[in-house]
Amino acid sequence: MPKHSWKIGDIVIDNQVVIAPMAGISNPAFRVICKQFGAGLIYTEMVSDKALYYDNEKTVGMTAVEENEHPLALQLFGHDIETMVYVSQNSKLQIGGVLFSGILIASLGAVMDVAVSISSTIEEIHNKRPELTAKELFKSGIHVGKDMMGTMSNTLILAFTGGAINTMILIYAYIMPYLQVVNMYSIGIEVIKGISGTLGIVLTVPIVSVISAKVYSGDSGMCK
Repeated sequence: MPKHSWKIGDIVIDNQVVIAPMAGISNPAFRVICKQFGAGLIYTEMVSDKALYYDNEKTVGMTAVEENEHPLALQLFGHDIETMVYVSQNSKLQIGGVLFSGILIASLGAVMDVAVSISSTIEEIHNKRPELTAKELFKSGIHVGKDMMGTMSNTLILAFTGGAINTMILIYAYIMPYLQVVNMYSIGIEVIKGISGTLGIVLTVPIVSVISAKVYSGDSGMCK
């Protein structure tokens, strides 16, 4: 690979010049000109998955790509899983990866909050009682983390429930049967978000407690 090249997956970008997506500007003519002046990666305009789903002529035209534009990134936005699945079936979009990324991002805030809280607690305990061993600091972190597991898990679940309030109103208004509700994409995604976020929090507490206890005490044999 050239000296200044980089990769996204198995796609090689020749240089580090990236043309940002600009609504109303990043049309094919503009992108071709940028390519001719040496841009490594170019973006399309923001494209709505809903408009693609309904085969809007103008939106479909925004996805037209010339041969000399590659590599090119498509800026796609949307929130309905049905339309995203439709778009993925008619393009190379990996919808599974997109959904997985969304789940990780949704849970990351709570995981970071728990991690910082646990490490700060252990640091404060160590500052007040420097004679405590790593094992004792670890136990203190676990005791504090037990309470945080429940509260942060509830916070995540309530946040995801609030985000799906529109869907819940539709379910109530149309009196949908139970089997139809549990098989809805939107409900399934929110449930998966809640479960993954809870698992992340549960795993974060002991991992951060171990690392923090070792770092602050300097004892590498705490688990012996």
